[in-house]
Amino acid sequence: MSEERGKSQFFFIAALLVVVVVPISLSCWLLNIATNNFYGAEYRWRPVSPFRWLISLVLPLFITSFGVKKKSLSKSGALADHGCGEMPIDFASNYGATWLGMGILGALACSCGDTLASEMGTVLGTAEPRLLTTLERVPRGTNGGVSPAGLLFSIAGGFLIGLSYYVALLLFIPRDVLEISTEQWPVLLVGAISGLLGSLIDSFLGATLQFSGFCQERNCIVERPADCVRHISGCAVLDNHSVNMLASLFTALLTPRIALYMWSFCS
Repeated sequence: MSEERGKSQFFFIAALLVVVVVPISLSCWLLNIATNNFYGAEYRWRPVSPFRWLISLVLPLFITSFGVKKKSLSKSGALADHGCGEMPIDFASNYGATWLGMGILGALACSCGDTLASEMGTVLGTAEPRLLTTLERVPRGTNGGVSPAGLLFSIAGGFLIGLSYYVALLLFIPRDVLEISTEQWPVLLVGAISGLLGSLIDSFLGATLQFSGFCQERNCIVERPADCVRHISGCAVLDNHSVNMLASLFTALLTPRIALYMWSFCS
């Protein structure tokens, strides 16, 4: 009986892909090409490949089907036991919700920490940045360059995200629930560590997989090689958006483990 049900689900998904998903992805691709032909030259749009349209439609369907099969997805679309309500951080009783919450905290702390380090550290810092991989002095704006001020601002950015998380817990969780839960204040330290970690991961990826060079004609740092550009560091594999995405992803995956050790140490 289970084998027949599995076969029926397989054929249903295959039919759904052929009849619905593939035509929709191709239609979006054709619409994107038509829009690019009319407005691409003015706004510098680039048509998105049909493969990316297909992935953006197929991946949510597979995630949804997996959630329905595991009975961890409600009819409203929210993950069971991890809905819209705030839950205290507690790996013992709310492991799944805590893991997801710490992952999101890590991604946001990485983004905020790296942004403050790049913007505020460059403006307010007085020390010349050094390349993370070799510790050589590099011009300001070089991908992978770190400075004491930038590292401090990355910690501050992560701490700000942790503080926001902590305040939300105090405001939206009943006091009686907080009293029987573990201490919530370590989220401040987790946020600060995640901000620093995310900034370091971003700098490492920028120093190795993102090109940085000095353009002698424009007298500035550029991210693409050219005849008039003197190479400083990295190779042209990733752009700035890819580096930010990977840094946020890696930090989000590492933060729950850091939080688990932090709560084990503090409790």
